[in-house]
Amino acid sequence: MWFVVKRHPFVWSMIFFSAFFVLPLDNLAQQTVVEGVVVDREENPLKNVKITFTDRDRGTKFTLKSNKQGKFMKVGIPPSLYVISVQLEGYFALESEFKVDFGRNSGVKLVMEKIPPKIERDPNLTEGAQLFQQGKYEEATALFQKAIEKDPDNVDAHYNLALSLLRSGKQEEAIALLEKVKEMKPDMVETYLALGECYFNKSENDKAVSYFEKALEIEPNNAEVYYNLGIIHYKNDRTDDAVKNFITSKSLDPKFAPTYYQLGLAYVKKGEINKAIQNLEMFLEKDPDSPQASQVRIILDSLKKQI
Repeated sequence: MWFVVKRHPFVWSMIFFSAFFVLPLDNLAQQTVVEGVVVDREENPLKNVKITFTDRDRGTKFTLKSNKQGKFMKVGIPPSLYVISVQLEGYFALESEFKVDFGRNSGVKLVMEKIPPKIERDPNLTEGAQLFQQGKYEEATALFQKAIEKDPDNVDAHYNLALSLLRSGKQEEAIALLEKVKEMKPDMVETYLALGECYFNKSENDKAVSYFEKALEIEPNNAEVYYNLGIIHYKNDRTDDAVKNFITSKSLDPKFAPTYYQLGLAYVKKGEINKAIQNLEMFLEKDPDSPQASQVRIILDSLKKQI
């Protein structure tokens, strides 16, 4: 019996662009003034940000940069509908439409999202991931810790470190770190899967179920979550509930071999031999080299003699 906590590379690409306000003043009725500020997600001002206004109809461009306070201002931009683009090295580019009217166009607030380091750019993360795949969790842990020292805000590094601790049997350390990952990125479904596994390992099944259900709130069609719920029900002798969840998992991801294995065992427990044989054979078809393959063949031989 095994749990699944899949790992996917994450690249944050959220872009924030606040609403624009137009506050015309009578004494500026014959000219235009565009002013605003550029900040990061923590409201820190960003200087030397390149801001380009491109007239959609004429193609005319006006470029300016933010000052040390993140502020910018441009006088005399002809009233029109513009595409405004914002660029700064190390941050995701912004682009949106902006209408310039006569008078003072103020209240423009641009919020830029920092680009996180990619896993391939950090040798500690790259090598750590390789060691993790080889089952060398202690060595992987050391490298992920180094990655966090270099970039304390790296969600990937924190998550991978937590998973290494989990695989090393250090449940409490893993839980503490996963709670931090949850705060850093609340919609990361893998975090809830890993927390569910931690509490399952601690035999705190109610907590495990609550985290898996939270994962389903984020991804209602996640096959691995239903699979893990099936595991818990199977362990607690709620075989009908286990079968129901395994069937849902199989329908969502027919290629996921472990579901057929667990569903076959659940049918054995229920005494439904034909269904057990069918699912165990499908397991061997999809993963013939699995460590469980030899055991499954023995089970199948035994089941077929009962027909």
